[in-house]
Amino acid sequence: MTYPSLDEERKIMEDNITLRKFDDFKLNAVISPKDILHMQELVKKIYIGDHVKSYILSIVEKTRDKNFKFADCISFGSSPRASIALFIASKARALMSGRSFVLPEDVKEVCFDVLRHRIILSYKATIRGLNSEDIIKEILDEVHV
Repeated sequence: MTYPSLDEERKIMEDNITLRKFDDFKLNAVISPKDILHMQELVKKIYIGDHVKSYILSIVEKTRDKNFKFADCISFGSSPRASIALFIASKARALMSGRSFVLPEDVKEVCFDVLRHRIILSYKATIRGLNSEDIIKEILDEVHV
């Protein structure tokens, strides 16, 4: 793919500064705000056992572990917000799967989306040809429920 011409880039630049109303896009709602709030309340009620909570914490801790196989490839591990996000996303996935409880598989399924941008890689990861998904996969292989 090539860069746009200067005229094309001018149009891109000008079009992106113009603020539009949400209604201008003529989007059709697939769910109401009331339904979203209801689903959020349902997610809060999904059960998550202590063993799954510990599993989430172990995964996040592994991103900070200096004895981890790829520790030198991580400049900054995940913050406590990653634990919160894994906790909530796992509950949401269980709900979407028709269950009232979280399985370790729910955590694994959402792990990449939750952690991908919460692990800051070092230059050593680039040198070794590794990305955050490689690191997460190794973490999931090492951390057991």
